[in-house]
Amino acid sequence: MGDGRSRWTDMEVRVFLESCLEEMAAFTITSNSPKPQAWQNLIHKMYTKCKKKVNKAQLEYIWGQCKKRYNRWVWLESHASGLGRDPHTSAIVADDEWWESKNAQNKGVLSFRNDPLKHIDLHHTVFSGHTVVGNHSAVAGAAPQAPQGAVQWQTIDMAQLAAAYRPPPPTPPPTAADRGKGKRPAANTTASGSSSKKSRSDSAGLALERIADIREQSYQSRVAQMEAEKSMGLDACMELVENDGHEIGGSVWYAACALFRDPFNCKCFVRIKDAARRLEFIRTGGTGQSSGGTW
Repeated sequence: MGDGRSRWTDMEVRVFLESCLEEMAAFTITSNSPKPQAWQNLIHKMYTKCKKKVNKAQLEYIWGQCKKRYNRWVWLESHASGLGRDPHTSAIVADDEWWESKNAQNKGVLSFRNDPLKHIDLHHTVFSGHTVVGNHSAVAGAAPQAPQGAVQWQTIDMAQLAAAYRPPPPTPPPTAADRGKGKRPAANTTASGSSSKKSRSDSAGLALERIADIREQSYQSRVAQMEAEKSMGLDACMELVENDGHEIGGSVWYAACALFRDPFNCKCFVRIKDAARRLEFIRTGGTGQSSGGTW
């Protein structure tokens, strides 16, 4: 498309943000602004890692969209102090009036009503460098829980690192005079140069270590998210139906298949602990009202 817009999956966004981290480590993205070389590298990495063909305009578009969504999420969290969180999705729990009010103040935050920002740790590292995680109360109606402590992320000030780190200049070839008999390098100059190079090397190494830690945290977060989604997905729901004694291919089984095409119905169904109530959920199509038919 001419304006750079294209459809991006959650996996492709994650690969894009991780690739941005790699470019930050290589100092081709500094001060939250990719350099021309970074765009070229990102084009190559997106195709190599997930076979997604993109151009610079499309990368600029997704960069802007990710940054915009991250800023909206940070703003929304700053206004959600004291509100509960959904135990399965971590979405903010609030009534319609609260959401309408916040969306009027910052248009677009309504998109986070059912799901929080995905890949929060990666967004944070690429677009901010500072994390503020507020303590949240328990979900409304549930027993109160002890407040959770703020998650401490490793922060990277890329502007500071970029300013501190400069690649050492190449050593010029020795001249004939340097190779002459009795010529020795000045001791003070050599010591100073070695110290300066060591300091710059340490700074670059520290940045790479931090990024490696963040990538490990991102991986662990994705694993936990995948496990949570699996426990509330279609397979988990159908397993419950079958364990309740409903035959595969029977009328209840087919009704459940149709009902659980909607992920929202899956999330509701797995919370029901009683087999009879689960059957009632399927019979009523998740509405709680009988359709009047027979099984």
